[in-house]
This record gives sequence, structure tokens and C-alpha cells, in this order.
Amino acid sequence: MDWRSLISPYALALNVGRNYEPARHLRYISDHIVRAFRDKDAPKILLVEAPPRHGKSDLISWYTPAWALINCPHARIMHAAYSEKVSKRFGRLVRDTYRALGKQTNGYGVSQEVNSAGNWQTTAGGGMVCVGKGGALTSLGANLLIIDDPIRNAAEALSSKMRESLRDWWGSTALTRMEPGAVAIITHTRWHREDLIGEVLKAAATADGIAVSHISLPA
Repeated sequence: MDWRSLISPYALALNVGRNYEPARHLRYISDHIVRAFRDKDAPKILLVEAPPRHGKSDLISWYTPAWALINCPHARIMHAAYSEKVSKRFGRLVRDTYRALGKQTNGYGVSQEVNSAGNWQTTAGGGMVCVGKGGALTSLGANLLIIDDPIRNAAEALSSKMRESLRDWWGSTALTRMEPGAVAIITHTRWHREDLIGEVLKAAATADGIAVSHISLPA
């Protein structure tokens, strides 16, 4: 395999993913992710809403971090999900994919000193940290921040206390970790108008709001 063909998260998935099924909506999401990184004028916050079981998490939480580190092994990635266990699962998948491809693509491997599923580094100093929603993020900044399914189910989405807690964590903790030029991706199924994507869209609509790119893929 010629690593130079791995020009996008979608291309990486097609090349190394087991039984990965091509899909137009996943290529569409992937194109927006690449644009967010490579176009300095593109919005740096990408919101992706899609029904369950449509491949968004594998593309965004697995192949996108792996692709980012293949292109830039110095990148620091932070990932959050509704539980630390779920987030660490993606951390392990990204680590193992990078371990298989890193040396042959950019000359850097996985550090022997820091290589747990939830906190691992490349030998270039980049790497990935994984937490559950509301979890403490390290003092280091992030070049890529991913929040994937921070709401476990409809019951949590209908809880005003849960939504408020998640909104506060996004504003006071997660968003403050973004380095200049960093990209943030929030993806989840929509359960409520005032869920995290809804709150970010509302904030973006204000006069001093941050520009966002919004992909809505209804069932």
C-alpha cells in the first residue's frame, strides 16, 4: 500500500478498514474534515448529526485521528464520549492503526513510555488523550478535539441538568483546550433541540459567535 494514497480519513478507512463499506455520506463528512484542516478560512468547528449505526463514529473517532497523526505526528488529539470506556476503545483503535502505519508513513512510531489506550504518544510528541464527558483534560492544548456521542440515550438528552452540565463542560473545559487553528468535531444523534449541537448552533448565531460547519443527515 502506498501511504501517499491516504489523502483523507475516508481513504484511510477504505485502505485499512476491515470490511469497510463505501458510502457517499461518509465521503461527504470526510471532505469537510479535510477542508477544516487545510483551508485556513474554513470553519474550525464541525457539527455532524446522523442516525445511529451509520458509520459516523468509526470515521470521526477512529480514522480521522489516525489520518491526522499520519499527516502530522506532532498533533495532540483529545477525544471524549459519554463514558471513558467508550473513548478508550477508540484510543486503542487509533493507537493500533498508527502503530501499524506510523513508521512507514512518517518515520515515527508509538512511544514505549506513554502507550495506554486512554493516553498514548507518538515518538514525535503527538498523541491522543481519551476521557468521558465532563472528564478532566490535560493542561496541554489540542490540535484536534473530538466529542462523539456525549449523550448516552434519550433519557439523558431529556434531562435539563445533564444538558446544562454538558454545555458548561464544553464552554469551560473542552473549548479552552483548542490551540490556534485547531479543529473541533462534535457528532451525535439528535435527541433534543437544546442538546450540545443545538447549543453550539445557537451560540454561533449570535453577533460574536464562532463560525461552524453543520452537517445534518436525517434518517
